[in-house]
Amino acid sequence: MKSSMVCKGVGNGLVHMVNRFCQKINISSPIRKQYTLNERIPLEEWFRILGYLNKHYHENDLAIQLGELSELESMGLITYLSMYCKSVREVFQIYARYQKVWYDIVNFNRVENKDEFVIYWNNPAYIEAGLYMKEMRIALMVGLCVLMKYMSDLALSAKFKVEKIELRLANVSLAETKRSIEHFSCPVVFKAESNRICFRREMLELEISTPNQDEYLRRILTHSADVQLERYSHNTNFKELIYSSIVTALQENRTDIQYVAEKIGLKPRVIQNRLKQYNCSYSEQLAEVRKMLAFHYLENEDLTIGEISILLGYQEQASFHHTFKLWTGKSPRRWRLERGAA
Repeated sequence: MKSSMVCKGVGNGLVHMVNRFCQKINISSPIRKQYTLNERIPLEEWFRILGYLNKHYHENDLAIQLGELSELESMGLITYLSMYCKSVREVFQIYARYQKVWYDIVNFNRVENKDEFVIYWNNPAYIEAGLYMKEMRIALMVGLCVLMKYMSDLALSAKFKVEKIELRLANVSLAETKRSIEHFSCPVVFKAESNRICFRREMLELEISTPNQDEYLRRILTHSADVQLERYSHNTNFKELIYSSIVTALQENRTDIQYVAEKIGLKPRVIQNRLKQYNCSYSEQLAEVRKMLAFHYLENEDLTIGEISILLGYQEQASFHHTFKLWTGKSPRRWRLERGAA
């Protein structure tokens, strides 16, 4: 059963950007596999990659540096479909439609009024629970840096700009905030009440520098993008709902399906029947959540193994030890030691 972290992901065109960055600062690439043409990098793996880069790069502008190394292939099919657009508005429409194909890390929304065009989103449950906040912050900023670089090249760089960035994420250094403000030439607010990227509405009307006129090729590219979109959109919403509900339940030290069912307004039997359609069960979903959280908690040296077992809803530490060994072949303590030495 795939968790929400695995259901979401990013386009593998970003692999080249990561490899160029690793060459630039002379470190080994964290990319472990050769991705096929239309295969995404799962979000959990993307977080691991960004965590590795952040560990080995000691400045406060990782996302900016990655974005500067992005090229056309970094945005995959969106790049080529955008070349058929006549304005920035049409480019954002393409991006909104095919977001899941390129950068599906949260569910982005957009709204427009007489003065502004705003992209906004809610934090996933694991972010609200204080998990993966650093990785999510880097991931969001990388996506924005890549998008801004591409839009600036596509839509006359002297004119296109963002007005304000607000992120509902904490633990950001003053140096990183200042560097972000300098790079985007606009206010950047962390610990905000909501997540928003604001543009002046007039930005939407900027013309694209060289729109492509090959209609036959456009239809081929659109069909390919639609096929990928169907693959990544299929049957993820309910799984994500259950996944996030379990994360929230664990904050209350609850693991039972009755509690989750009550919180989302469904009967336990309905949840089990719906999950059967995805060839999984509630217990398998719970195990996936626990596994993801276990890896995250073990990287926090301030938490003891006993405390982690409680956070994961185990009645006894021995149960966590046994389950973790089934997952990895190692004890939690051994895994933590080896991870720290990597």
